[in-house]
Amino acid sequence: MGTKTISICSSFLVIFLVASLFSFFANQNNGFFAYASEGDFIDVFATGDGLDDPHGLVFGPDKNLYVVSQATDEVLRYNGKTGAFIDAFVTAGSGGLDVPFALDFGPDGNLYVSSCDTDEVLRYDGDTGDFIDVFAFDDVGCPTFIFFGPDENLYVINDLFTMVDVYDGDTGDFLDDIAEVSATSLIFGPDGLFYIANDGDDSVIRFNLPAPLGNFTTAGAGGLDDPHGLFFGPAPELNLYVVSRATDEVLRYSGETGDFIDVIVTAGSGGLDDPYGLVCGPDGNLYVSSNGTDNVLRYEGFKNCVKKDGGGGSDYSYLTKPTFGLDHKTDVVIVEGGFSANGKVFDVTDNRHTDFEKQAILVGETNSFSAKASSPYGLKTVEFMFGIPNVGAAQAAKASIQVTIDVRKIVVDVQVNQKDNFINEGSVSASARPSICKSGDAYKFCVLVIVSAIFNEALPPANDVFALKGIDFSGRDHTTYLNEGFQIFGDSLNPATTLMIAANVKGGDGLMQVTQIDKEYDIWVDEAGNEYERNSFDSFIKTTVEHVVRDDPMVKVMTRMNSNFETMKQNELDKATKLFDSSLIQKVLPDSYSIPSSERLDKLQDPEVQLKLFIEEMRAEEKLNQLEQMWYAKPDPNQLN
Repeated sequence: MGTKTISICSSFLVIFLVASLFSFFANQNNGFFAYASEGDFIDVFATGDGLDDPHGLVFGPDKNLYVVSQATDEVLRYNGKTGAFIDAFVTAGSGGLDVPFALDFGPDGNLYVSSCDTDEVLRYDGDTGDFIDVFAFDDVGCPTFIFFGPDENLYVINDLFTMVDVYDGDTGDFLDDIAEVSATSLIFGPDGLFYIANDGDDSVIRFNLPAPLGNFTTAGAGGLDDPHGLFFGPAPELNLYVVSRATDEVLRYSGETGDFIDVIVTAGSGGLDDPYGLVCGPDGNLYVSSNGTDNVLRYEGFKNCVKKDGGGGSDYSYLTKPTFGLDHKTDVVIVEGGFSANGKVFDVTDNRHTDFEKQAILVGETNSFSAKASSPYGLKTVEFMFGIPNVGAAQAAKASIQVTIDVRKIVVDVQVNQKDNFINEGSVSASARPSICKSGDAYKFCVLVIVSAIFNEALPPANDVFALKGIDFSGRDHTTYLNEGFQIFGDSLNPATTLMIAANVKGGDGLMQVTQIDKEYDIWVDEAGNEYERNSFDSFIKTTVEHVVRDDPMVKVMTRMNSNFETMKQNELDKATKLFDSSLIQKVLPDSYSIPSSERLDKLQDPEVQLKLFIEEMRAEEKLNQLEQMWYAKPDPNQLN
């Protein structure tokens, strides 16, 4: 009887546990199979607390969710993890807010909101939500979408004039009209191109700003009807996701070709009705604002999201750096003519360094250089670096020209970085434009940056390596070395550097003027033609050998190669014997000697090494002169008492 009771109880316990587990999973995110695949409905993430007609939405720097409540002229804030209501971050009508559509956090950390009925973009404190000012108003006509691009400028859909405009991200000043189109949403893609949702023909079009490239997706592909929110998924696929507002769906397209793939969020899934905004959350899931149901719905997404500035998963970042030649992933040439100098064009065939024929540059003449780069996340800066001692030492460049551009391929800043005046800064000019990366590939665009400059003087012969450096809008950079680089010839156009130093003449006093004749080795010359080297202690050491005349006409300063060397040596030995009267000090001086050396003998043929040896030899002979003067200053022992 007891055994049966235990068996029956065990059976009920198993059934109870199975039922409990099923109930638990069934209540997690509205379904046991909620995690089965991308696009599956998870839950109603944010709702109530005054949310009415939700439009734009964005996750803020605090990782909480901010949603435009258009019908109440507010921006509501919800906990980014739980969806719980926090507060009305921007209160109703604050700053004159009237019929808001979109919002975005700016580079300054503040919140920007479009106000359609007042034709303005308003700015609010990013921490408190307090109104700051009207940020942009010039030529703003019912802004229905705003976002900050990778160049930190503000891009605005001007619905009144069916125009896409750009405003200075610091001042709010109007900069340019970049597209005349019936647009609903904007985004920069991982290829650095500009994508626009076009409800005029139910497609997505793209630009290599400022040049239009035509339709990326064909009109109505996959049933697309009234496209709105745009989003690029994570690497490596980088597919495009688009809200199809009229069909209550989210569609997926190939990020490479624009071909339709599938419906990622099916019609009405989770109650989706009149969708508008689309974002990827910190948890990697998709969030869609549903106007018809006044809430924000969450759908199964990805493990990571691509940011609007093009930033992708860190595991793939090294593959997406700028390149002047080869694809970082496949090592296939994707850029032809990555560099040119004075009209001579070169291909970069190795991303680390490419050898090419040394180019001669003349001092005082205008020289032109160009760099062509492919940059998946937009090219922000190109730096031309001259006078590098060897491959891998770009930080030691003697001079560089740094060109910064915006996403429209317009030069916004040019800087010359140099310690000495090698480059005439007033002669430097720069321009940029889109350019076909490779012949036969009409839809792969690169950025071509061209600079011209006049050199004031020659760079050191040993510093002949040249390098190009590209930086994208996400801060990824790549440096390519080109050796043998450049050799710059010609007399210096810079005025000679002169100093007054203490006179270095026996018995002399006061100052004398020296002029620098070699910057690399810090060699100076005085008015008499004597050379000096300035050391790290800022002291000047005379390196010119003077002919020393002694009272004894038989003795002259000479080397062992002199034919009279043996005679001089014997005379000196005789004098030493007479002076000290001791055979113990007599020694036969060897004609040569050797010491162990780790240096390779072929380095002695290097002109730079030979110059250094010459300087050391001069120092040694100068020291010998000083010792000899001290020697002959000794008194004659025969005159001593």
